[in-house]
Amino acid sequence: MQKSTLLHGLEQEIRRHDFRYFVDRLPSITQYFATCPKSHTNFTPSLLFIYPLQRYSTKLRAEVLKTAMTRRRQQSFQPAAFLAKMSARSFIALFREGQTICSQGDAGKEVFYIEKGHVKLTVKSKRGKQTVLAIMHRGNYLGAECMTGQALRTATATALTPCTLLVIAKKEMTRALHNGHEFSDHFIGCLLGRNIRIEEDLIDQHLSSCEERLARALLLVARYDKIRKRTAVIPKITQGTLGGLIGSTRSRVCYFMNKFKKLGYIEYGDRLRVHNSSLSGVLKDSIFSDLAASRPN
Repeated sequence: MQKSTLLHGLEQEIRRHDFRYFVDRLPSITQYFATCPKSHTNFTPSLLFIYPLQRYSTKLRAEVLKTAMTRRRQQSFQPAAFLAKMSARSFIALFREGQTICSQGDAGKEVFYIEKGHVKLTVKSKRGKQTVLAIMHRGNYLGAECMTGQALRTATATALTPCTLLVIAKKEMTRALHNGHEFSDHFIGCLLGRNIRIEEDLIDQHLSSCEERLARALLLVARYDKIRKRTAVIPKITQGTLGGLIGSTRSRVCYFMNKFKKLGYIEYGDRLRVHNSSLSGVLKDSIFSDLAASRPN
């Protein structure tokens, strides 16, 4: 075999594979260079050490870029367009402010995807006591528990603002998850994000003060964890709803809301204006101080 042909082939092989693959092949390659004429080894140092290290670092950068691109694709993914492309039966439903989307105890036959607006989830006990589970926004799924075989709804969903929801029948949802990998990735990502949020809410309930819990709740409704705007306008949520959301009384919520108003963290009006960058300072000593930190690149 001629020198130029062998080295060119070896160089292309190293370019195609990462450093780990090349190390596995190293003994046989080393044996060749140990027995070949000296004129063939002039290119060996750069071939053995420069190319693998460059390829390895390039691969790391590519993985970071791929992860970032995957995250952007998930954020820009449009379930309605994907389901229409699959000819899956789904429709858009509009709900006015205060209208009930689904009630606790109803049969779970559909999954709802929030395209616009805010939705309040509440649970009521047999004794009549009611609590707020969460306030959900665009990009969240409602009623996903029916996909696990749960027959009845466990919570009541009410529109806090005018909402636009994509309604997907259970059978169509199952078909889309089985046949559409991009859709299943999007759905799993949303569910994992929701699960992480529930865990963080539980930690917050046990380790944070009432003031910190209220500040975090306002920041999350303003989506400060996703979109780092200095000021955000959010639905005007009642103090009773906020109290149920953070596990406190209405009087305590009223006290801290007035304190935030005096400090300039929030402003009352037709809707509630939240100065995120100032309010996040309340969490500087909290376990969720990352909300007070600058947004990562």
